[in-house]
Amino acid sequence: MGGCCANSHPAKGGIGVGSLPSVEVVVNGIPVVALVDTGCTTSLVQSGIAGTHYGKTRVVAFDGKYVDCLGKSKGEFKVGGKSLMKEALVVNNIVCNFKAVIGMDIILELGGVMLGRHGIEFGEPVCAAVSNTDVKAGIIEDKDF
Repeated sequence: MGGCCANSHPAKGGIGVGSLPSVEVVVNGIPVVALVDTGCTTSLVQSGIAGTHYGKTRVVAFDGKYVDCLGKSKGEFKVGGKSLMKEALVVNNIVCNFKAVIGMDIILELGGVMLGRHGIEFGEPVCAAVSNTDVKAGIIEDKDF
């Protein structure tokens, strides 16, 4: 995994001009900044923070190139206030020196992700209906409203 397509120091917990969507997470007890990647089906961890890994594998990157992985490792991910035990692919290097990539496997378990001007939020979107029973219904007399 090579160079970076944005600046080399991502914004913590937010997205902004020239930065990639990233969040602070704890992987196996180690605080790191992770890339949030909705195009990545399986999360990744750098070999330096992965636990014991097994089963070398190869995956296809977004550009169609093959990436050799050192294996898979099960570990604890603390993301957005939740703790998850997940299996991740182990790699030597991640783009822009990230230590982990939060992929769709974790994003879906967290209930989705929303990117906005206030940063990144995980979880189900909340919708609410508000009504006021004290309001009296009006009468519409004109039909061309």
